[in-house]
Amino acid sequence: MNREMNNKFAVIDVETPNGKNDRICSIGITLIENYQIVDTKYKLINPECDFDEINTKIHGISSDCVKDAVTFCDAWKDISFCFKDYIIVAHNASFDLNVIRKALNYYNLIINTFLYIDTVEMSRDAFPNLANYRLHTVCDFLNIELLHHNSQSDSFATACILLNIIKAGFDTDRYIHSMNFEEKNSNQSYYHYSSKRSSLIQSLRELEKILKSISKDRIITKLEFDFLNDWLENHYELSGNFPFDSIFKYVKIILSDGIVEDNELVALLEICDKILNPVENSNNKCECINVGGKNIVLSGEFSFGSKSQVSDLLVSKGAIMQNTVSKKTDIVLVGNKGNDAWIAGNYGTKIKKAMELQNAGANILIIKESDFFQKNEVV
Repeated sequence: MNREMNNKFAVIDVETPNGKNDRICSIGITLIENYQIVDTKYKLINPECDFDEINTKIHGISSDCVKDAVTFCDAWKDISFCFKDYIIVAHNASFDLNVIRKALNYYNLIINTFLYIDTVEMSRDAFPNLANYRLHTVCDFLNIELLHHNSQSDSFATACILLNIIKAGFDTDRYIHSMNFEEKNSNQSYYHYSSKRSSLIQSLRELEKILKSISKDRIITKLEFDFLNDWLENHYELSGNFPFDSIFKYVKIILSDGIVEDNELVALLEICDKILNPVENSNNKCECINVGGKNIVLSGEFSFGSKSQVSDLLVSKGAIMQNTVSKKTDIVLVGNKGNDAWIAGNYGTKIKKAMELQNAGANILIIKESDFFQKNEVV
């Protein structure tokens, strides 16, 4: 590492236009040299994509705000020097860097290996007794002014956190990581420099356990809701994965007006039920269904017989069998016996993909075998 970089930090925060978190609508950058803040920058960016209402409610930026702004490709010309000459700093760095990686990929921009620090990691060591390490919690503790979700304010506040921790005697060298986006498979949505798919599955299973715990008594209390919100905030690197996005989006809708109402918690309970057991809660029970011309995917093991036997029957009735779930899929037929290899207790990757597409507006039926074959003959 260039020793001259030891005293040079570029503190970055980005805001995104929608739940995909693959584009940027604003970026804030605060530069630190010789442990002094020397500059702060703010750019609105035209992400060249649609905005989600919930994102606009969070940060206040709409498509009208950025219609005349530069694109990320143009903005990159002015900010790329940070990744060459400075150590990048962010609060929950995996989120911001993952978004930047996706934006770089979209515009076919290349970046070499760079160094970064996550102030969440530093804050956990410096302030071990905080309830959580969300940006506003750490700022409240340190009496740092914050206009949350304004990228310039978030960046400046994060810079103040870094300087406070350095002043407390913590050595930044032990928190510096190296990252190279080119070493990352661009099709994988969950990113951290040391992450593997097993980490993703482990975190999603942890989320599943939390949802089971808060919904088991059929009531979600305010305390349970706050715990869920804190967990989601501290695992924002899971953005881009189902069911994290679905839960996170609805939790933010609940919080958008500052009031958590009982009917909103009831609706959240229904969402948890569908995520935890999508087959039983699919509302797709049917006495009879015309499979002619329908694209059907089989998932799990069937009481009726082997998958090939089920497939042969459906083909004889005019169905079109698919191996994988896509936007063209009409039905995911789930065997009564399930599958021990499923990544969650009640469903596997095919059902998960179908739920992701349903969440994006696709009209895919998820139907259990016992409901599908409840008549002697499939039409």
